[in-house]
Amino acid sequence: MALNTVNDIDDAFVLEFESYVHLEYERMGAQLTGLVRTKPNVVGKSTTFQKIGGGFTAGTKTRNGQVPITNARHEPVTCLINDYYLGHWVDKLDELKIIHEERQIVAQLLAAAMGRQEDALIVAEAEKTTNVNASAASGVTKAKVQEAYIHFGDSIVPGMERYLAVSPQGWVDLMNTIEFSNEDYVPKDQLPFPGYMVSKFWHGFYIFQYTGLTKA
Repeated sequence: MALNTVNDIDDAFVLEFESYVHLEYERMGAQLTGLVRTKPNVVGKSTTFQKIGGGFTAGTKTRNGQVPITNARHEPVTCLINDYYLGHWVDKLDELKIIHEERQIVAQLLAAAMGRQEDALIVAEAEKTTNVNASAASGVTKAKVQEAYIHFGDSIVPGMERYLAVSPQGWVDLMNTIEFSNEDYVPKDQLPFPGYMVSKFWHGFYIFQYTGLTKA
């Protein structure tokens, strides 16, 4: 008679741990994922996003004449798909000697790490652009936000899709800008009081504090 050597307890342990990680990631996620276009359930090594713009100009027509036809510009953008892995050993015997829930804590740490990796990929792509070149010496200033506003406007970026991620130091710089934090310029419910507000709408941007930027 053949013996079954599969350790069903270990399999259950791993599956339970993986479910912890997935659950925590759904709760925590990544900060930037909701700010970009996404495509779920992609099968294969790559996928394509269609970038459509230009060519949409209305015109007049004569009686029984032809309706003006648009000639929209299509620019397919190919995204390669990569898998990222991260694991951690949790000894079942160690769990007998500790009072905290080791698996739950490790699952939270792994989920946070995967979220940071997802954000890092977005930041790496975003920082390839050279559209805005402002001096880093004086920090985040009103003039720089206005410069970004002009670039976004010239590029016809929709008003509700304008985001500005700033470092904690950049947030402090904005706090020292009276138009950003002074009640004479900002309604009371939008004042960025220190300690509990780390994001707000200002100057046409959704501005939020983010620690994953890699450039000054």
